[in-house]
Amino acid sequence: MDVQPDSLEFLKRVPPHSRELEEAVLSAVLQEPQDAMAAAMELLTRDTFYLEAHQAIWDAMVRLHTRGIPPDHVAVVAELRELDRLDIVGGETYVYRVLAAVPNASAVEAHSQVLNEKYLLRSLIKECNEIIGRAYEQGQDVQDLLDYAERQILQIDLRMATGRFAGINDAIRCFWDTFETEEVAGPDGETRTTLKKMRGITTGYGDLDRVLGGFKNGDLIIVAARPGVGKTALLMNFAHRMAINGKRVAMFSLEMGKEQLAMRLLSIASSIPTERIDQGDFSEDELARLGIAYDALAELPIYIDDASTLNIRALRNRARRIVQQQKADIIMLDYLQMMDGMRPGGDAGRVQEVSEISRGMKQIARELHVPFIACSQLSRQTERRESKRPMLSDLRESGSIEQDADVVILMYRGDYYERQKGEALGISAASKVEINIAKHRNGPTGFLNLTYLRPFTRFEAYSGEDVVLPDF
Repeated sequence: MDVQPDSLEFLKRVPPHSRELEEAVLSAVLQEPQDAMAAAMELLTRDTFYLEAHQAIWDAMVRLHTRGIPPDHVAVVAELRELDRLDIVGGETYVYRVLAAVPNASAVEAHSQVLNEKYLLRSLIKECNEIIGRAYEQGQDVQDLLDYAERQILQIDLRMATGRFAGINDAIRCFWDTFETEEVAGPDGETRTTLKKMRGITTGYGDLDRVLGGFKNGDLIIVAARPGVGKTALLMNFAHRMAINGKRVAMFSLEMGKEQLAMRLLSIASSIPTERIDQGDFSEDELARLGIAYDALAELPIYIDDASTLNIRALRNRARRIVQQQKADIIMLDYLQMMDGMRPGGDAGRVQEVSEISRGMKQIARELHVPFIACSQLSRQTERRESKRPMLSDLRESGSIEQDADVVILMYRGDYYERQKGEALGISAASKVEINIAKHRNGPTGFLNLTYLRPFTRFEAYSGEDVVLPDF
């Protein structure tokens, strides 16, 4: 392997560690062998300690703790002597020196956390060195190397996410914090104070918000329909209404470029058909409306990534970046089936790919603590049934989409199928769209209607009456 000497200079550096912190943690355990040992064992292992002497002391402590013997300084010295390892640590004198390293054990958790971080840095350095070595090898498959690197780094990342048991009082407090006080008028006209569940991000549609309570942080929301029913349009309407309410929206669009999405937003805001905007040649009134819509949209916090190809790893990295840099409140994706898997593998492998993608989106939502809403195609099974209304089982390519999603919204438009049967010459300008909340992990399911104004790709609340649009 041909490597320049200068490029290996960093390998001579001493890996991250802290003798003082290692001594502090061991000292805390020697002083309070029951409580401190239990706290330290949640975060530390033998490899967390860099110095061999400290590894030997920790091994003795773990052996004693496992046998139910408190690992105080007397028991540790005896155990080391029994293992014939007392000389390795520097003798009985060194154990007593460690005992006196800190005055008390109060900071054992904080010290253990820092030690764990240094161990993770050492692990990262080790894995990166291995990846560098493999990268220099000739004949290495690039995709295999990328997959290896991702797996190794992910393992280190998972070690950071050390789970902790939470007392029921902490769990109840976290739940209680999701409520807020509200003044309401009683039947007698007098006001009273009550508690109201804090809503998620409002969708902008009252009926939908009443069922869902808004889109909540950490939730994965799937909007599914057959092609052409209006999935992308509904997402754009959500984005527009949320941004007007001050929410920062990040949209990943694999199907349409940012110019097409901008045209749709202009149409939604100006009530000028998309066809007219695309063709140009506006009247004076339309130019004025377009100018007003342009000025209003230019101020909205909507961020669009229109990369034509994306896999779950790239999506996770870009989502982290947009949340960190632009403080995005919600992430949208159009659409799920256009994403690439990490290892494409034909039709059989596609089911696994989509499962990986849906799991990854749910993990992104939880990690970044934002709602994640994604469009999904429905399978052709709906076309073969007499009733064309979609069901959860129609979610295309993977049952894991239904499993991973917190909310599944199925869209149905009657005129879409009337056109296919020849019962109508074209799609009507204003259509009733049936919204089926088919899955709601933490709330009710049900049906509601919206009105779709096709020329403007705009959704509005359904009034129960036909909407008449002028000729354009």
